[in-house]
Amino acid sequence: INPQLKVGAEMRAPVPVLAVDGQSRVFEGDLLVRIDPDQYQHKVTHLEAKLKGDETEQQLIKQQIANNARHRDKARVDYDLAKEQYDRIASLRKKNVASDAEMTASALDLQRYQESLITLENERDLFPIRQTQLEQRLEMNRAELKMARLDLARTAVRPPFSGRLSEVSVELGQHVRVGDPLAKLIDLNIVEVPIALPLAESAKITSAIQKKEYPRVLLAENESAPPRWTGLVVRISPQADDLTRTVNAFVQVENASQSTPLLPGCFVYALIQGPTLQKVLAIPRDSVLNGSVYVAVNGQARLRPIRIREQLRTLAILESGLAPGEKLIVSNLDAL
Repeated sequence: INPQLKVGAEMRAPVPVLAVDGQSRVFEGDLLVRIDPDQYQHKVTHLEAKLKGDETEQQLIKQQIANNARHRDKARVDYDLAKEQYDRIASLRKKNVASDAEMTASALDLQRYQESLITLENERDLFPIRQTQLEQRLEMNRAELKMARLDLARTAVRPPFSGRLSEVSVELGQHVRVGDPLAKLIDLNIVEVPIALPLAESAKITSAIQKKEYPRVLLAENESAPPRWTGLVVRISPQADDLTRTVNAFVQVENASQSTPLLPGCFVYALIQGPTLQKVLAIPRDSVLNGSVYVAVNGQARLRPIRIREQLRTLAILESGLAPGEKLIVSNLDAL
């Protein structure tokens, strides 16, 4: 294992870099752990030997094809000569010049040369099948060798991206299996914060995002603390939570632009900046009674109908019905 494989240590991923000579190089990245490569190296060596043997056999078949072609040429010439000899002796036999023994010997020679030619032609016809089988075996062995080399390379475990270690799950000499966690790495450059919003508020933000206008968000440790981080709402979940009836908005915080990095797992209070409403008044929702409010006029309570534009938490946003400076009665409404 890497001596620096400890929680909080920064690990760098493989990246291409430009060398002094202008050539592109690949920085291998930090080695986290190395799995014992002996078994994987043995498999690579074994498959390389198999592949080399197959390639040698491929060359051998090519040479056998060439040899077969030369033997067939010679066998065809021998057969043609034996056929001429047989025809000549058969002609002489009709004239009682050649003997039966000569006729039989010539026929046997012709048959022998013919069988030799047929054997070579059959061997020629089998070469394409042997070549196809060998090509298939070569292709399979090449694929296995490629995978074996990949497995061997993966015995050197390097981070897929640069970040800091948050968990280390292995020790030197430990036996590991496929799927066992080795370490947990966190990229602190960009942190995303999910925020649950009511459906009406999420609709406003969705409209802004569709226009490529990403709302700015102020984040703090709690509701009363001053903002410590800033981010942008970059996307909205397409599905609402059926229990809370809220929609998640995802705030992206770039730590490079923050005075203090925002760490994953923290709880934060978010204030999303939205449009400013003009010529409206905000009153406590509890002061509204059946679409009206009580206003104190010359020591008397007067019922005044109002027009509510929208409700925001404990506030009611009014479009009409009240004027700045009027005194709103907010308690003992039932008695009034």
